[in-house]
Amino acid sequence: MIATEWSFGSVIWAMVVFFFWFMFIWMFIAIFADIFRRNDISGGVKAGWIILIVILPFLGILIYMIARPKMTEHPEPGGVNWMTRKSSPEAKSASSLQPRPA
Repeated sequence: MIATEWSFGSVIWAMVVFFFWFMFIWMFIAIFADIFRRNDISGGVKAGWIILIVILPFLGILIYMIARPKMTEHPEPGGVNWMTRKSSPEAKSASSLQPRPA
């Protein structure tokens, strides 16, 4: 039987190991997404971060999380971002709009 081969400590240890592997893989994917999503760093810098993370995964992720620069916000044309545009009092719902005359 399988239940007799596993002690309580073995089960807890297996769950802890699984959790840390899952967390590591999750961080790996999140860092890759963050690197590719950034518009404020060049392709060479992105390649450098990817190479560092692939060659030295634990150390590379730790260095990236500590040393990464804050993402600069690029203003939209007109100087209004999407949040203030959507929440402005001038924004109307579709039901409040008047039909165009024919």
